[in-house]
Amino acid sequence: MLRSLFTGVTGLKQFQTKMDVVSNNIANVDTTGFKRGRAMFADLFSETIRHGQQSFGDFGSQNPMQIGLGTKIASIDTIMTQGKIENTGRDNDIAIEGDGFFMVKGFDSNIYYTRDGNLNVSDSHDLIMTNTGSKIQGWSAMQDPRTGNLEMRETDVVPYDINIARYLKKHAHQTNEITYSCNLQSSSPDRDIEFGVETLTFIDSADQKQDLRFKFKKLDAENWLWTAHDDTEGNVATGTLKCDEDGTVLESTVEPAGLTSTLSAPYFTYDPDGNPQPGSATMPINKVTNQGNGLSSGVTVSGNLVKDETVEIIFDGGDPTRAVSYRVVGSERGFIHSGTLGGTQARFAGDPVTFGLSWTPAANTSFTVTDSQFAVPRTATVSFVGGTTYTASEIVDTINNALANDGVRATAYFDAVTSQLQIVSNEIGERQNLTIGGAIGNFADLGLTAGTQVGTGAGKAEVYSDLAMSAAFAADNVDVTADVQLVVTDRHGRAATIEFPDIVAGVNQIYSRGAILAEINSQLVANNVSANAAFLDTDNDGSPDQLMISSNVPGSGERVILTGTNIDQLGLAGGSYSGTAAVSHFEYGGLTFDLTEGTNHWLPNESLSFVTTAEKGAASSVNIYVPQPGTKKMAFATNVNNHEYKIEGAVSKGAQHKTNIVIYDSLGTPHGMVTTWEHTDKTKHEWTYKMSYSPDDPEILAWLKDPANNILDPESPTDEELERANDSLITDRTGKMYFQNDGKIDVARSYIPSFSLQPRGSNPLKIDLATDLITQFDSQFTTKAENQDGYAMGLLQKIYFEEDGVVRGVYSNGQKQPIAQLAIATFNNPEGLEKKGNNLYAFAPGSGLAVVSRAGVGLAGKVVANSLEMSNVDLSQEFTDMIVTQRAFQANSRVITTSDELLQELVNLKR
Repeated sequence: MLRSLFTGVTGLKQFQTKMDVVSNNIANVDTTGFKRGRAMFADLFSETIRHGQQSFGDFGSQNPMQIGLGTKIASIDTIMTQGKIENTGRDNDIAIEGDGFFMVKGFDSNIYYTRDGNLNVSDSHDLIMTNTGSKIQGWSAMQDPRTGNLEMRETDVVPYDINIARYLKKHAHQTNEITYSCNLQSSSPDRDIEFGVETLTFIDSADQKQDLRFKFKKLDAENWLWTAHDDTEGNVATGTLKCDEDGTVLESTVEPAGLTSTLSAPYFTYDPDGNPQPGSATMPINKVTNQGNGLSSGVTVSGNLVKDETVEIIFDGGDPTRAVSYRVVGSERGFIHSGTLGGTQARFAGDPVTFGLSWTPAANTSFTVTDSQFAVPRTATVSFVGGTTYTASEIVDTINNALANDGVRATAYFDAVTSQLQIVSNEIGERQNLTIGGAIGNFADLGLTAGTQVGTGAGKAEVYSDLAMSAAFAADNVDVTADVQLVVTDRHGRAATIEFPDIVAGVNQIYSRGAILAEINSQLVANNVSANAAFLDTDNDGSPDQLMISSNVPGSGERVILTGTNIDQLGLAGGSYSGTAAVSHFEYGGLTFDLTEGTNHWLPNESLSFVTTAEKGAASSVNIYVPQPGTKKMAFATNVNNHEYKIEGAVSKGAQHKTNIVIYDSLGTPHGMVTTWEHTDKTKHEWTYKMSYSPDDPEILAWLKDPANNILDPESPTDEELERANDSLITDRTGKMYFQNDGKIDVARSYIPSFSLQPRGSNPLKIDLATDLITQFDSQFTTKAENQDGYAMGLLQKIYFEEDGVVRGVYSNGQKQPIAQLAIATFNNPEGLEKKGNNLYAFAPGSGLAVVSRAGVGLAGKVVANSLEMSNVDLSQEFTDMIVTQRAFQANSRVITTSDELLQELVNLKR
């Protein structure tokens, strides 16, 4: 009976222990990071009454007979399941979602582990557990020596106390880059010159009203071309203006310049009389007489000029050996005329037609065009059918087809702008004559006038066969009947001898056109003779039939001398053949000028001057002063009888857009910075930008108050004074931005330098501009300075935690930076840790060594900020366990009382 008594006692003891575990769980149901316990039972040693036996013979097996002696506690486990995470809203509360423990150092300098993330910062700036003061372990951020930024760089060393004392202040950082974004409006107006009135009106010395009109053409964002016109002479002067981004004139030129005009004070002289009164002229005072084959390179003057006026012809352009154009300038009139040297084409330029886009002649219409450059002139007949409608292009095609069919070397054109029909010879020179005749029907509708037009100058010396010999080449070859020797000499005296023998080695020779040309031209080239040979199609049948030898260069000085024996068999005639002179004509004041270009061409910068002997008109010439360098307000002005007349204008700014941003110097001092964009050239997609301090910035105010800068009223500076201040304080403050046709910035063409400044007491600043995100579309201005990377000094205001365990500080200057990294420890058997109270665990042999890492690395869970991990105790389960424990305890006590009653019955047997 005693076995059951003691067995019941073991049950009472073990269920009492289990009740202790359950009660501890319930007691810690609200303990942060608490992990519930669990009591597990095992039976005690059993008394064996009979051992088991195996079967043998007719006897079956027998099971052992054993009586258990009770129970014991096998283990009390710590259940490390995840507790629910509760958001607390407190910055210093953290929890671990997943495996792992925070590491802390106790007062005994030992390392403990906890899931309790209720943290705080001590008075010595250590990160600690709130309930114990134990110091949180981890790693501090280190400063990158290159960038100055804080980085986590020591997470592979043994963790140590996290102390944030050296992170309580964040040093100021100077601005190194400004970033822009958004749009500049493509359709906004661009920079240009604006004059309220563009006509300079004045009363001349003869008391007559004069109007001089000025026109402007924009070349680019900084340069303009201007011209001056009057009612009688047309263009009387021209010039250029170059301005800076503020509209100040940098350079001003004028052509023709006045007698004493300078780069710093430009003007031109204008004669308000228009064409001067007739007079007589002297011979040129420096006439050039370059001889060329009996022709002179010079100017023939006939007619009259103006008294006391010097007329100068100036030759320009071309290569150093030959001028190609000329200008005529009068000392009284100023610019008179300009033209080109060399020959011209024969040209019929009709009057503007009135039939619009099509013409329907009322009757059959025809006319002839005769080309007189051939020994036998060629005539083409052009015909139009009455009642048929012809477009402008069909009119031109009809004429050109007729010209081509009859071998006339000319081309018809229709100018759609002026509505003029033109017929032009295909080559220049005095031989290129065209004649229109035989007009029938509605010829006048075409605007053309019957008659002859003649080309001028530039003719080459040409030698060709008589037309009677043209049949010699009809079959593409010639059979000479005697040896032919041909000698060609050019104007330099260089000669080439070409031979065509009749019989070679007893064989009769027949020469094709190609063989003749090849032999002649190869010898001309070999002997450096300035001439060449070619065949002409004189009858326009598609088969060349006439041999021609000509000089390579046009002009009166050109010559080809032809000699030899039996050359008539090639249709050639001996002799000396000269080119024609290049003559240019113009008239001025009753005077006719004929410019003849001889052998030695006019050279650039050569000139001829003429003087006059007759009376001038009544009105005196006036000097017209053009915009002067160094001025913003442009003016064209003159003074007549002490009365000033002028018109004024200025460069009008293009559309502007501004954006402001605060930057910081090396001391953390803020400075207002303004970026201003101006649309400078719409055709080139060009924008100019300028960097400026805000007008109220301390650097600007200090500069304005500095006596050395001579500011009259520093409290109310002018725009020009503010510009001076910014130019003095900021280097490379301007740049240019260009955009592509798709609205994106053209980086290759753009000039966007880093600008520099050095506020007082600060290190120098060099600031880059990031403009990649700026576009130019036809939308509203939205471009702004989006960001800059500088900041003032800041004080630590709070810390917060990121899920990787980084402790980041938030500073009063709006900056954030990492200051520490929490260490997370994981174990192979976390249930083997020993509880040390205060929510702490300690290493035990059964737990295994701690594996230390950052949160989220390996088995370590992630950190949840502003939250705490709740206890993982489940009350419903604990109450159930408590009921089971209570009933088991009652049952074991009933075993004891029953065993006692049995003993009592046994004692009562002796009664």
